[in-house]
Amino acid sequence: MVRFNTVTRLLAFPLLWFSAIQAVFASLSVVVFADGVATVFFASSAASPF
Repeated sequence: MVRFNTVTRLLAFPLLWFSAIQAVFASLSVVVFADGVATVFFASSAASPF
């Protein structure tokens, strides 16, 4: 029997980590490069479910 809560939790944690890592790289892009690519990273990290 598949437990929906367990499967959801196991799939949600990597998505949260990936979005956090993308947010860090976006802030580094703003600080180091100042090239405007950060909006794409912030949008993709904000689009993932929390």
